Amino acid sequence: MKPLDRGFSLVELIVVVAILGVLAAVGVPMYLGYIDSARATDAQNGLRSIHLMQQEYNSDNDEYYTTGEGDKTADINTNLFGGDETLNGEYYQFYIQQGDAADGGYIACGEDKVDSSKIYKINAYNKTTNF
Repeated sequence: MKPLDRGFSLVELIVVVAILGVLAAVGVPMYLGYIDSARATDAQNGLRSIHLMQQEYNSDNDEYYTTGEGDKTADINTNLFGGDETLNGEYYQFYIQQGDAADGGYIACGEDKVDSSKIYKINAYNKTTNF
C-alpha cells in the first residue's frame, strides 16, 4: 500500500455496522425495560404516599378521601396533598375508590395510561397488589 491510501475497506465498514446493529438490538429493549421499571416504581411510591396521607386525612375527618374512577391525579394532589404536586400523572393515572370492610375503607389505584392492564393498588391496611 502506498502511504497516500488511507481509509476503511468495505469489509471493515460492514463489520462495524454489524457490531453496532447487535449492540442496538440488545441495548434498546433493555433500556426500555429500565424506563418501564422506573415508571412503575414511581407509581408505587405515589400509592404509598397516598396511603400515608389517607391515614392523616382519616384521623382529621373520620373518613377516607375518595375520588371515583378515572384520572383524578390533579384532584388527589389538590385535596389530599394540599396542592403539592406529589403524584406525577404523566405515565400513570391515580384514583381512589370506595372500599369495603376487607379493604379498610378505600383502594388507591395507579393505572398505566398506555397499558390499562398494569394497575397497582393499595388499601387502607397497606396491602398492595401487582407491586
